Amino acid sequence: MEQVYKEKMELLNGQLTGEQKLQTERVSILNEQLSTYKKQIAELNAKSSVNWTVVIIAIIIGVIIGYLLKGH
Repeated sequence: MEQVYKEKMELLNGQLTGEQKLQTERVSILNEQLSTYKKQIAELNAKSSVNWTVVIIAIIIGVIIGYLLKGH
């Protein structure tokens, strides 16, 4: 009886260790994905600010061209 108990405990401990390793791997993968998503968000925010800069410059150039055409 004691030997069966020990074998079952060893089996359960082995399964628990395997589950812990699997969980650790999952957490690692999720952390990598989170890091990737954060980088993508930062890149999108940077591109967004550049786009607004281009829009503002285009508006200013349009106003200057309009002023020059109307003035002449």
